[in-house]
Amino acid sequence: MSIERARIQNFARRQATIVTADQRLLPSLQNTLAKLGVQIRLVSSQTTTLLFDDYPIDRNVDVLFLDGDLSGNVNIPRFCETALPLIPVIGMVGSEAPSRLGRLMNNGATTFIKKPIYADAVFSTLFMAINTHHEKTQLAQRIHTLEERRHARRYVIKAVTLVMQQFSVDDEEAYNLLRRHSMNEQCSIEHYAQQLVQQHERTLG
Repeated sequence: MSIERARIQNFARRQATIVTADQRLLPSLQNTLAKLGVQIRLVSSQTTTLLFDDYPIDRNVDVLFLDGDLSGNVNIPRFCETALPLIPVIGMVGSEAPSRLGRLMNNGATTFIKKPIYADAVFSTLFMAINTHHEKTQLAQRIHTLEERRHARRYVIKAVTLVMQQFSVDDEEAYNLLRRHSMNEQCSIEHYAQQLVQQHERTLG
């Protein structure tokens, strides 16, 4: 039996940053977002080249609506040293020219909404954008954690070797000693092993 994942459905207290120079887009989009409890920050621009130092963003709150008819790139902070944007990006599509769609994708858009924007399309687009981004960042975080642990396992091997040499025990007993000490220190065995190896390296030189 498959288990359906919990989806984010409540967008109250979210903030939408709308980047466009086309004022005709705004009434329907702003009104619908307001009804959903989404706060609005409008950036009226002829280009998508923005520095988000001027527009602080929170990955748990913000979502970006980006006009595909604008030129340039958005300098959105990235998530966890990946190519993923820190926040969900929705491309507002007028022309479906591949170059414009490609630019939106390069700017991190994973969901698109057709211009002119109609109210009944906003919720489903927001739902898809936020949940798709959430799932992608969760996966990226898991991969990052696994990579960190894989890197840390090298310290475990080195630490086991050190303990074997110091206490004249086999590899199994050395590992058990490391595990007990890490539990006493209330940390992972990888973290404890890294500290042990680095301390040993400092004493050598």
